[in-house]
Amino acid sequence: MNKLKICSSNASKMLKQEQHNALYKYLLMLVGISLPLNIHINVACIVLLFVNWLLEGDFRNKINTLKESPFALLSIALFIWICIQLLLTDDANMGRFAIEKKGALLIIPLIIHSKKYLFKKFLGDFLRAFTIGIIDAMLFCFAMALWHYSKDHQSNHLVYHQLASGLQQSAIYMSLLCMLAATFLIYNLTHGVRGIKIINIIMLSFLCLCILLLSSKLHIVVFFTLGIIIIYPVFKKQKLVFIGGIILLITMLLVGIFTNNSIKRRYADIHLDRLQMLQQQQYSRDVYFDGLALRLVFIRFGYEILNENHAWVLGVSPGNNQNLLNQKIVDYHLYTGDTKAGNTGYLNYEYHNQYMETLVGCGLIGLSILIALLFVAYKNGRQNKHTLLMVYTSIFSICFLTESMLEMEIGIVSFTLFLSLLSLYSPATSEVAEPIQYYA
Repeated sequence: MNKLKICSSNASKMLKQEQHNALYKYLLMLVGISLPLNIHINVACIVLLFVNWLLEGDFRNKINTLKESPFALLSIALFIWICIQLLLTDDANMGRFAIEKKGALLIIPLIIHSKKYLFKKFLGDFLRAFTIGIIDAMLFCFAMALWHYSKDHQSNHLVYHQLASGLQQSAIYMSLLCMLAATFLIYNLTHGVRGIKIINIIMLSFLCLCILLLSSKLHIVVFFTLGIIIIYPVFKKQKLVFIGGIILLITMLLVGIFTNNSIKRRYADIHLDRLQMLQQQQYSRDVYFDGLALRLVFIRFGYEILNENHAWVLGVSPGNNQNLLNQKIVDYHLYTGDTKAGNTGYLNYEYHNQYMETLVGCGLIGLSILIALLFVAYKNGRQNKHTLLMVYTSIFSICFLTESMLEMEIGIVSFTLFLSLLSLYSPATSEVAEPIQYYA
């Protein structure tokens, strides 16, 4: 009788575990799909994922499993350090807001790396679902842009922030998500992964078009450079195909250079002679900064803030960071907007550099944790010959140079979600060690 009760209890536990695992899988899928569509839905899915994790229990085993993941531990350490920074924050509301934004640094690695629920081919299913999600999101953006174009015939609806505004998203982050999905498709096409190649090629072509029209200058360069690096080892034996691809790329570059188009104008906006302004002690409201000049000026402001507050080691805290940068913008007489028009000018702009943002807010301690996080992810990919993990880590590492990506929910979720999953489901780790079929 006791044996029957034990068997019945074990069966009940197994059934409950299977239900939690199934919910875990589908909620993770929804997190990936909703990422480009709506950040509020995305956050709701993450909350449900966390609730499912809590209800599942088995915390002792989860903690022991979590200890085996350097990536998760470093991500959680960065979040804890940000929380500790509340002690240095003058503006408590800003401090709490900073912690709320960065909650994904704790929750996503905690859930993924403490469970290690290894559903066969799950990573491929997840990346495919995410790719379909970003394509659907961009199709909607194009539909909205074309609708606006039909009314006023202004072509700027089809480029940059105007194109992404259909979903009230930033062109920078939509470009990043398109780049991640396109890199996944390139990997499929060049590594002999099973699937319908013509569909992959069509989706890849569409995403390349989106990356160009979203017009993030760095993203365009990074994507095509990494694309060539991924393709070269595969196509170097097929010289005609590789040469044909290079000729096509050169043709696209020449068309971009010698025709009048919005992408060319984005690059032409950068004037190196404006860099002389970096040494000025004062500016005027009507001074125009291109993207490069503004970023360098803000790095200068960050350097001054760290010196003035003697905060190189601990930082000024994320809660004080923005207020101190705003004060520098006012002190140097940069454009602060028009109150009647509701325009705040350069006020509330971030550093547009995640490394500088982290250094000023969290000091050398916080910056060291962030760099260690990226190093561990890349090292994991290199040791396990996991191309996608190395490429995705490189994408985030480079993009951190021009954007404060961990200051926005969509950036933090993208960073923690993709690197957590890829570092966990590496082809050469643990019992998942079968080569991952990214496309079933």
